[in-house]
Amino acid sequence: TDSFDNNDGGVTFDLGSGVDSHIRTGESDGDNSFHNVTVLLNAAARTLALRPNGGSAMTIEGNLTISEGKFYQYNDNYSLTVNGNVEVHSGGELGLSSTTGAISFGSLSIDAGGTHVATSGTTEITSAASNYAVTNNGTLTHNNGTFQITGGSNQWLRGTGSGAYYNLISNNGSSLGMGVGANLSVANDLTINASKKLGFVSAQYNLTVTGDCIVNGTFTTSTTPTGAHGFGSLTIASGGTYTATNGTTTITSENSSNQAFWNEGTFTHNNGKVVIDTEGNNHTTVKSTTFYDLEVNMTNSTREVKFRPYSGTHSEILNNFTLTQGIYEMHADGDTLDIYGLTTIEANGQFLKDAEHTGLVTHHGLVTNRGNYMLKDGVTVKMNGGFRQLGTFTTP
Repeated sequence: TDSFDNNDGGVTFDLGSGVDSHIRTGESDGDNSFHNVTVLLNAAARTLALRPNGGSAMTIEGNLTISEGKFYQYNDNYSLTVNGNVEVHSGGELGLSSTTGAISFGSLSIDAGGTHVATSGTTEITSAASNYAVTNNGTLTHNNGTFQITGGSNQWLRGTGSGAYYNLISNNGSSLGMGVGANLSVANDLTINASKKLGFVSAQYNLTVTGDCIVNGTFTTSTTPTGAHGFGSLTIASGGTYTATNGTTTITSENSSNQAFWNEGTFTHNNGKVVIDTEGNNHTTVKSTTFYDLEVNMTNSTREVKFRPYSGTHSEILNNFTLTQGIYEMHADGDTLDIYGLTTIEANGQFLKDAEHTGLVTHHGLVTNRGNYMLKDGVTVKMNGGFRQLGTFTTP
């Protein structure tokens, strides 16, 4: 009731085996909410539900520790704020798959053998424990929900446990930004808000985003990445800055506008490789002026990628271009292209298949054609490094 005064102390619920129960808090904040709460039910299957005396908002002012048993909101739409650290130990479970209410934690740590079932709404992490906003060494069930990392100091993500984030948002404006402190998987979309950042605690970590990666702020801060990065699609918004891994970035799908790679901001290639390898039967588009290494490897030889520069009419590939499978076309027939390294067209590749291109294409390195290179009659192509013809060269 409202006569409860937490006195900045802790309450442990040690209910013994075989007990399911629920507890009520007073106001959503203030002295008559809980300060520190420990759940110790002495059996992993036992449950304890938290409900407010009135309204739908609940606050734990300090830390929440789930040592054993299942802890969740009494009603699915209740919101829960834990200002301090949330720890889920082995045998503990936090949340239900039916939960829809907003959740806010200072930090979240899931031990091996522990489970957190996230809300299908938004979980906001507002602080960190020893620099880490989320540590998952157990099981994180995303429940199609969103994690938002909000703060102005170190908030890193790490863990060797199972489960990906579904939607992940960086709302961190520190010098590093939301820190990738281990290999990171996002089952849907990764968003970096405007003026916010994502950085790498160590360069080698891999990043996999099944959906869209949307960069409104800064992707990569002080540590330049070297790991493998994969995105469903990549959009760099106006004002956004993206520095690529010097390893391989693979694009596996496209956004709702049929764009696989769309740069309206600043793209720094970092001497890395970009692979366009979109699934399904879609044609797709790519917008960026400069790549370092570029490969097109579509699902079959009839799928087309149409490339356009960020601005103007000129595009360039500073090192090698490989057309493994699919069709390479340019956005406008008059656009020009320079490829400074090797050009390799494999058996299932078709280069400028429409044969309507009139802009100058200059190959500064050796061209090896095992597929189909099509050139509009009367148009000049420069092959300064030689031409190794093993496929079809067509001038219709």
